[in-house]
Amino acid sequence: METMGWIIDPVYTTATFGPWHRTRFFARRCTIAFRLVLNAASVVSQKPGCSFYISRLIAGIASGRRQTREYAKMIRADLARLGRNLFTQDCLLCTGASAEPPICDSCIRNLPVLKEVCPVCALPSPREQVCGRCLAQPPHFSRTLAAWTYDFPLDRLVQAFKFHHRLELAPWFARSLARRLDLPSPLIIAMPLHRTRLAERGFNQALEIAKHVADFAGGKLLHSAVHKRRETLLQSELPLEARARNVRDAFHCTESFNGTAVVVVDDVMTTGATLNELARILKQAGAGRVTNLVVARTLPPGERRAPLRQGVR
Repeated sequence: METMGWIIDPVYTTATFGPWHRTRFFARRCTIAFRLVLNAASVVSQKPGCSFYISRLIAGIASGRRQTREYAKMIRADLARLGRNLFTQDCLLCTGASAEPPICDSCIRNLPVLKEVCPVCALPSPREQVCGRCLAQPPHFSRTLAAWTYDFPLDRLVQAFKFHHRLELAPWFARSLARRLDLPSPLIIAMPLHRTRLAERGFNQALEIAKHVADFAGGKLLHSAVHKRRETLLQSELPLEARARNVRDAFHCTESFNGTAVVVVDDVMTTGATLNELARILKQAGAGRVTNLVVARTLPPGERRAPLRQGVR
C-alpha cells in the first residue's frame, strides 16, 4: 500500500498543475485508488476490519470534497491501515502470525519489564524509593521511565531496530513510552548522534522513536535544540568508570528553556553517563526537570535478577 502514495500526493499535484485543474486531477487519481481498493477487497472481503476503511475511502472519494493536505493525509492513513488488515505480518521474535503490532501477543507477554525501581535512575529499589546511589550522588536528571529491561528477548528487538533498520518498531516502542508520560504537551529531545555516526548508521534511532512519542503524547519535538559536537568512543567498549569522561562536554545546546521541563528519549540506558551529561547541558540552558524516557534499562551485573514477565503494548 505504501507504493500507492503517489496517487494522492498533494505536493506532486500542486507542482504539476495549477489550482484550477488540481481538483479534477486529484479526482482521477482517487478513482485509480478506488479501483485498486475494490479489487483488493473483492479478494479478501472476509478479512476483519477491512469494511470500515473501505467504506470510509468510498465515502471520501465520492463526496467530491476540495483537496486539502489533511484530507490526503487521512486517505493515506486509511490505505495504510487497510493494507495492515489485508496482509498479515510475521512476529519479529517467533515468526508467527501477528496482527497490526510487529510483535505477537504471546511474545509481548514474555517481554521483561521492571517492577519496584528507583524513580530517578530506574534501577531496582525496594518499595520504589530513591536508591542509595542517587541519594549519595544525585544525577542531573530528575527521573527515568523505562519500558523494559535490556534482557532477552527485548534485546533482540532493540538490536534489530538499531542495527538492521527495522524501523517499524519505532512507533511500537513509542506507544509504550508515551503511556508512561504524565506531562501535558511535553518538550521532547532525542539523544543526538554525531554526524559521523549518523552517516554510518543512516538514521538516529532515538529520533525515530521520539517523533512518534511526540505524536502519541501530544508533545513538541525539538529537532535541533541539542547536537553532539564531537565524536566519542562507543560507550559499550569502555569500562564503566571511563564512560562519564568519554562524553564530557560532548553536547551543545542552542535552546533556552526558562525552567521548562524536558523529556529526553533514548533507546537503551546502561550506566546513565550519556543521559546524565546531556541533562547537565540542558540544565545549564535553563531546563527545569529532565526526564529520561528509554525503551530499555540495563541492570548492573550484580543486580540482575529474573525480571517480571508482563509485556505491555
